[in-house]
Amino acid sequence: MPWTDQQQSAADAAITGYIEEYMAKWVDFGSAVQSGNTAQGQAAIEDVLRRWRGYTETLQSQALQSVDESHTMDKLREVVSSMNDERALLKRLQSEAGTRTEQADSVNPKVTESPYVNILKMQRTFTGAARTGILIASVVIGLLALGGLGFLVYRVTATGAIVQMGYQAPSVMTGGGSGSGSRR
Repeated sequence: MPWTDQQQSAADAAITGYIEEYMAKWVDFGSAVQSGNTAQGQAAIEDVLRRWRGYTETLQSQALQSVDESHTMDKLREVVSSMNDERALLKRLQSEAGTRTEQADSVNPKVTESPYVNILKMQRTFTGAARTGILIASVVIGLLALGGLGFLVYRVTATGAIVQMGYQAPSVMTGGGSGSGSRR
């Protein structure tokens, strides 16, 4: 607990009171020495000095306690300041880590999910160039398929059949005829 102005004024008043009491007892001791009764005057002065020492020891222990508390508060302030600095550093590092993770993920093609699945039902991620190649190949194959389908539709509507025979099948001979290849 810090030393207040009220405590200072109370300590000043008490010290002033002990000084005045000591001076009064000193004057009384001088009178007691002249009358021959030194023991009583000496006991009164020693009593004032004992109480004064006790009070100064009390003030000293209060001062030490205040200094200890002050050091403790200073150390606590340092710890709180350090903790706030560490929190700020932690927040900055967390934001940088998030940014770095996002940057690394944007560069790494294996992190980005892809709708393409291979024959074993395992998901495969492709780079941008591979996706472009797949898109171009699928468009070309689709155009060839549409062209082939259009050709088949034209053939069916024009000739009535999908396939026209390009050769004529030999006719089967019926009946017996002489042939050069008879059996004997």
